[in-house]
Amino acid sequence: MKDAIIERALKTGLQQVEDPNDDELVLKFTDSQGNKLQKLCDVLGSSKESILNQVIRYAIFYVKQAGTEKIKNCNSYSHTLGHQSIPVYLTAKTHRRLQDAGASGNVNEYAVLGIELCYEKLLQF
Repeated sequence: MKDAIIERALKTGLQQVEDPNDDELVLKFTDSQGNKLQKLCDVLGSSKESILNQVIRYAIFYVKQAGTEKIKNCNSYSHTLGHQSIPVYLTAKTHRRLQDAGASGNVNEYAVLGIELCYEKLLQF
């Protein structure tokens, strides 16, 4: 009896496991944005995936603090999404912040804004 319960629990758990590729996004950047992202990665010593998660969360913070309702109203936002494609897995924390901000459909825009803001704040003197 105990083995049947354990087996059923394992089977249920395996059915609930999501495909890890479901959370992969492909973000688009211009050459300039891609270069800024690479420079941030080089200076901060982190991977593109890590930096992208961080800049997205920073952009959400910035938009919230600036009182801006829509990301496209932000002065730093670039309206051009380029041809450079970068695959990224968002962390659970980043997903949650995007959902809380009602921005799950604007991931690329928040990534671009975050790159621009962080590059400006950290690397331009």
